[in-house]
Amino acid sequence: MLYVVTDEAYYISLMMSWAGKIGVVVSMLFFCKDFFGYKLPIVVTALESGISAITYIIILTTKKTGLFYKDLQFVEEKGMTIIG
Repeated sequence: MLYVVTDEAYYISLMMSWAGKIGVVVSMLFFCKDFFGYKLPIVVTALESGISAITYIIILTTKKTGLFYKDLQFVEEKGMTIIG
């Protein structure tokens, strides 16, 4: 369970969770590639890594650009903080 007191702390933890989500997807691609012995072209590997990096940058800058979340509102309901 994560308990934060400020909106900024919650925003930072939300952005860190997205780093993990994006990292898991890329890692699973590479794991499955190695597990099954499939050789991906270097272009596909670079493209997947690049798209993941661009996606994470868009998520990190969402407060300024509004590209990922249009608006961030933190609401406390029943003792839990949710994003709305």
